[in-house]
Amino acid sequence: MNKMTALVFWMGLYLVTMACDHNPRVKEQNPRDSEVDNTEPLVYKNIFVADETVSDKLGLARTRFAIEYPDDVEVVFPDNNRDYIIFKVRQNGMVTEELWLGETTQKIVDKKDTKFWIEQAVKTFQMSSPNIQVDFMGEAFFNGHPEYLLWGIIDFSDFETNEYLGNYNVLYTIPYPKLDYHLHAVRVTMLFNQSLNVSTLQDAQHKAKISKIWKTFRYLE
Repeated sequence: MNKMTALVFWMGLYLVTMACDHNPRVKEQNPRDSEVDNTEPLVYKNIFVADETVSDKLGLARTRFAIEYPDDVEVVFPDNNRDYIIFKVRQNGMVTEELWLGETTQKIVDKKDTKFWIEQAVKTFQMSSPNIQVDFMGEAFFNGHPEYLLWGIIDFSDFETNEYLGNYNVLYTIPYPKLDYHLHAVRVTMLFNQSLNVSTLQDAQHKAKISKIWKTFRYLE
């Protein structure tokens, strides 16, 4: 896989979820303006909170969520107008695990909406990059909740100079707010280098550091 193939993969996942909202049931309005609750760290001492103010500052769709993280991960606040925060785990300087929390313009109210957008993303990058391997696309329990998700493999061999090495298992999902449908959903991408022996969804829930970080994610509804 060359660099353009990998770029098509990321942009396919991003651009499809930035399309016009296909769901007419949700009124176009900002999330409710209220005091953000549930922002005290419970697992790790560090916590990132995205609210209306943070979303506006980053130039991203308004949403509200919190996620905790330990001291021994790299935290990136990208200036790319796509992502709220990125967590990286390294070994010998190379990225072995990565968790991206990015924006969508979608207000998703159930798994059928998540299914629609993930299927559209898969069609986009498979047409341009048929060598990307999709091992599973459907509903599965992840961290105790049924989610519609994608699980596959992407080859980052050409990105060695950018601190990626070889093949990565990739998990992609769009968990939706369960109470406040006016919140924009967050796009979640997780990478696991195959040297970690994270080869199944079950492995991804227990064997990786970013999996433990992801378990602290919650919408602030």
